[in-house]
Amino acid sequence: MEKLYFEGYHKLTEISKTRQNELEYFEHTYQLHLPAAYKEFVSRGGDVFLDVWYGGGLYTQFKVIGSIISSMKRIVEEDGADLRNYFPFAHYSEDQFWFFYLTDGDNPPVYKYDIALFWYGNNYISGASEWGLPRGVIKAADSFTEYVFEISKEY
Repeated sequence: MEKLYFEGYHKLTEISKTRQNELEYFEHTYQLHLPAAYKEFVSRGGDVFLDVWYGGGLYTQFKVIGSIISSMKRIVEEDGADLRNYFPFAHYSEDQFWFFYLTDGDNPPVYKYDIALFWYGNNYISGASEWGLPRGVIKAADSFTEYVFEISKEY
């Protein structure tokens, strides 16, 4: 990858060629183009980060990401939320997930969809309607890199 979003970050490993090949296969299978920062994270993140989000290494991640996408699509459709071109990469229980829009560049902002926010809106988080985001969505970080750095502080 030409631009290294995580250069020098001590918890990340070297880029794995095997993981890059798996990412290319994944993109081809789902017919999408993932942001460079996300691909670098997956290629360099190692099992420590992947365990946090998916309960296992890369094989487990790609094994479950399809079900995460399906589950989140079902939830979004049932709620009637207006989300398009999004890619959920992490979830908590069946009521919250973190995602980015595939059209937001190589280091996209990260958003969180929360069912409680969808149903309770401004009563749940004050001022949510002023952010101009779809119902049920809040901005979690200005970039994917920032999100990874923030969440990694917890582990």
